[in-house]
Amino acid sequence: VFLDQMKTVSETLNSLGCSDKPIIKIFNKIDLLPEKEIETDSLITEESKPILCQSQLENSWLKREYPASIFISAFKKTNIAELKSMIVKTLQL
Repeated sequence: VFLDQMKTVSETLNSLGCSDKPIIKIFNKIDLLPEKEIETDSLITEESKPILCQSQLENSWLKREYPASIFISAFKKTNIAELKSMIVKTLQL
């Protein structure tokens, strides 16, 4: 479902003429994921669509597919400082 949402956002940005701008993909609500490790053998492909835990996100197919991305929790303020840093670095390009 979220991949469809990402496609819609991308199409909207393209229609607005913003496709040549740097994009940071922000994946919110990681606080809804379990904190403890689960089996990792299904983290290889998108098709497996595993339920990840927070610590597995950085090594998941999602991060490999979108290296300029960050996983946050706006609710718990997880990785917000890292997001701010990423925004500053991106604006300096």
